[in-house]
Amino acid sequence: MDMKLGMICYQDFQKLDMKTLEGIREKGLSFAEFCVNVDIEPDTFIAKENLLLQAKRDFGLLTGSIGRWGSIRLNENAEINEVEFQNDCRLIDLASRLETPVFVAGCNYIKEKSAYENLIGAISYFERLLDHAKGSGVKIAVCNCDWNNFLCEDPMREIVLEHLSDLYVKFDPSHSYYAGRDYLSEIKKWGTRIAHMHVKGGLIIDGTRFDDPPAGLDQLDWNCIFATLYAIGYGGNLSIEPHSEVWKDKLGEKGLDYSIRYLQNFLL
Repeated sequence: MDMKLGMICYQDFQKLDMKTLEGIREKGLSFAEFCVNVDIEPDTFIAKENLLLQAKRDFGLLTGSIGRWGSIRLNENAEINEVEFQNDCRLIDLASRLETPVFVAGCNYIKEKSAYENLIGAISYFERLLDHAKGSGVKIAVCNCDWNNFLCEDPMREIVLEHLSDLYVKFDPSHSYYAGRDYLSEIKKWGTRIAHMHVKGGLIIDGTRFDDPPAGLDQLDWNCIFATLYAIGYGGNLSIEPHSEVWKDKLGEKGLDYSIRYLQNFLL
């Protein structure tokens, strides 16, 4: 149950350098997470493999997670998009070489097709992804963000995870909070199937999402979140996600430092 604290690195991958990675480690963080989203050519990130290996070797900064959000993984027939499948496979292979424990993905929904057809398509996609990742040391996790992803909540997610016992969950309490779901109940329900956690604040005012402030300056009950994580025996990574339009530049750095100090109080 040795949870490690890190953060998502949003640095432009073409400009990603050792100074940026050293800065993350100097904040007392154990790892960096990288989101190679749909608008990013995977080769741009894959080209940084030696840099990431050097950061691990020289000052112990791990690559805690690699993910690809927003991808169109199912085509118009709710069948596997081979281009995106190959992109995912290449990133999983990189994750394996970097000894990164988790690769995060989602699955889009084709409105012109039935729920059954979409579920069959999603299961087929992740079945092949799991087969590719077999023996790599990399867990495949479904994110609970709804960006081109219908596996962000039950019962759709539950059906897929019941069928694919080796598929995991990447959980971000703020997504459940904004959707009006019980995030503590979802953490309890998925228990050992949670492979990776995002840490992002949430703030609702007048019934509307107002801002994503630093964790600890928000409305989420982090005391209960951590109590639940300890109760289910979670021992994975906790990745801070700077996501606010308010907390930017110097204020953003201060907010990040605040969250790090705040969250370290929960790490026993």
